Amino acid sequence: MPDESSFHTLIARVQAGDQEAATEVVARYWPQVQRIIRLRLTDWRLRRRFDSADICQSAFNALFQRVARGKRPESPGDLLQILTQLACNRFTDHVRRHRAERRDVGRTDDADIGSLPLPGEEETPSQIVARRDVVEQVEARLGEDEHWLLDQRRSGRSWESIGRQLGKESDAIRKQHDRAIERVLTQMGLIDA
Repeated sequence: MPDESSFHTLIARVQAGDQEAATEVVARYWPQVQRIIRLRLTDWRLRRRFDSADICQSAFNALFQRVARGKRPESPGDLLQILTQLACNRFTDHVRRHRAERRDVGRTDDADIGSLPLPGEEETPSQIVARRDVVEQVEARLGEDEHWLLDQRRSGRSWESIGRQLGKESDAIRKQHDRAIERVLTQMGLIDA
């Protein structure tokens, strides 16, 4: 972290519209803010919808607008606290907006058991094996009809095609599949009810 005088100089440059100063602020604080957002993105369905980088970018944009209006942070710690609060608010806003527009991840996502929640950006070999084990456990708990749906989707068939074959609405079939996967994941304790 920079000392107080260099910090105030950096913020003054940001307030004056200096792109290099803004880039320096982003370089210094981005990893910490992104880590905080990733810790909040614990629900695997939310991770499929929201990218921590987008939320961070929105938070930094809000910070630069605040600084341009004259609301300058007093210290590096103050700046990190402001960025953290902005990022958390942006994350909450994204989730609320998504749910308010009836696109709740619990209702509209295909519960794809191939993308079960595991920590980290890149999977390690042990995580790949763990995911495969969980997928096998989920599949073992599915009923015959649920297995058939899963096989149809894996073969590349659309929900519409499956719905036509069964004489049912595609959304009803998809929701049935989603509920079955979520039921099993809840029974296994991998997601909250």
